[in-house]
Amino acid sequence: MPDATDSNANGAYDALIDDARVELRAHRLGPAEAIAREALSVRPERAAAYNILALVRELQGRHPEAMDFLRAGIALEPTYGPAQRNLVRLGTYPPQGDWEL
Repeated sequence: MPDATDSNANGAYDALIDDARVELRAHRLGPAEAIAREALSVRPERAAAYNILALVRELQGRHPEAMDFLRAGIALEPTYGPAQRNLVRLGTYPPQGDWEL
């Protein structure tokens, strides 16, 4: 059974992910990356932060690194749909469609 510490960590992680998404949607890549990395320090086993880091790398034109982040997130959380769909999208050349947060 999850304890209060787990609930607090999940809440903190979710809040950080929400903040990182806001920064990413505004194309503020530095803050988005910093917040996603902070989220990883709270819950390194969750995929959303890896997905955000991948999207930052993609927007920077660093596609191999983006794919590495997506694969890492999927390895940790195989059912995380946004990372799965982003990996498929990024695997086409040129990438087709919009990224998914």
